[in-house]
Amino acid sequence: VIAHMQRGSVRVQKGDVLKPGDPIGLVGNSGNTSEPHLHIHIQNVAGFSDPKAVSLPLVFSGLTVDGKPASGGELLQGTFAEPAGD
Repeated sequence: VIAHMQRGSVRVQKGDVLKPGDPIGLVGNSGNTSEPHLHIHIQNVAGFSDPKAVSLPLVFSGLTVDGKPASGGELLQGTFAEPAGD
């Protein structure tokens, strides 16, 4: 699940093959928040409310987090992440 996108801004469709840096759409400002954000949830089955659903870890690579190179891992609330410089 990718939530809180701007309505009508999603540029991809099921089955599209993406490469790093490809835009998928624009982040919106829905939900209980003061700023635009993106909510990502990954699980082992397609049905969001399936009782067999188990959350899976999402690991990032090639990032700078709070101005320091990061080897990957979980992003925490309040951190600033951007692509690592070339």
